[in-house]
Amino acid sequence: MEDEIFKDSYDLLIQLRQMRLDIVNWVTKHLARNEGITFPQYTVLAVLDELGEATMSRLSGVLGTTMGASTNLVDKLVRAGYIERERSTKDRRVVNVRVTPEGREVLNRATDESAKFLAEAFGQVSPEDRKIVIRACTAMVKLMDRYGTEQGG
Repeated sequence: MEDEIFKDSYDLLIQLRQMRLDIVNWVTKHLARNEGITFPQYTVLAVLDELGEATMSRLSGVLGTTMGASTNLVDKLVRAGYIERERSTKDRRVVNVRVTPEGREVLNRATDESAKFLAEAFGQVSPEDRKIVIRACTAMVKLMDRYGTEQGG
């Protein structure tokens, strides 16, 4: 039984990796052409939108990048008016960053266009299978989040 679960998990990872690459490729081209931002910048906007606000240290940790790389991305987004920085009133060394309304508009447009792209393929899957995929992904996200939290990850 464990061998079957491992094989299924391996096959799933391969499929998810390919889907991610296809989506990233499309989104990257769309973002550069229509929004003037890169995929890493889009990722920063998306992460901050989820977090609401974050210190540079936390943002770097979530992105899995160095502070220098995160700072470079944030600098460009601040200049574009998509992110704002604010020093903590409790500790002046701490800088918090958050998405501006303009940044949220860019993120929303990019997400809408990405959903349209995905819908072209997903629309060719039966409604029943679409619901199964969504339920399965939702269940996996909840399980993985709980497992990560319990393991200290």
